[in-house]
Amino acid sequence: MKIYFVRHAESVANAKGVLSSKEDDGGITEKGKTQCNDLASTLNDINFDIAYISPFQRTKETFFNFSTKVSSEEYVFDERLSELDYGNLHGETHESAEEHLKSTLSKIKNGDYKVRFGGVGENQAEFEHRIYGFLSEIIASGKSNVLVVSHSSTIAVMEKLLIKVLELDTKRHSIGNCEYRYYTIKDPALTAKKIEDIQTEPKT
Repeated sequence: MKIYFVRHAESVANAKGVLSSKEDDGGITEKGKTQCNDLASTLNDINFDIAYISPFQRTKETFFNFSTKVSSEEYVFDERLSELDYGNLHGETHESAEEHLKSTLSKIKNGDYKVRFGGVGENQAEFEHRIYGFLSEIIASGKSNVLVVSHSSTIAVMEKLLIKVLELDTKRHSIGNCEYRYYTIKDPALTAKKIEDIQTEPKT
């Protein structure tokens, strides 16, 4: 089994340099559409059994802009792949939100999984729970080739988890717009069970 993660193409929010955690987000830019064409040329020899897409406008447009050249038997929009809810930081520039994000991430690193992004957004426990549930479900399906189109923060959580459960000797780095990565799952049932066990671990 192989899972391919694709981050959305350059979005309007990316071009503006702002955080965006709303589904109706302005979609992708012309540069983003070019990125989709380049990605399609790279993935056009893969027959995907199914594609899972975040319901955000930028991820939908990314998929539909490259899927005409990529074979996928089925596609599903899944809320669990949504961007992290940044709460009151939605629409803020990365610079103006930097101090708050650093403070929040520091608290998470020290074990506080209940602190909320932007005061009223998701907390890390909620964010990870929905993503872990999604990942264990699609791995348990045992399909040969699965495509996942999502966001950098969401993909980061999935990658970190897979590196852990698959015991990979690799370091994860941020995924760029319209970049892809894939992971090979040799034992889907065992991998799904490991993720489920981690998902049920209590978060403080």
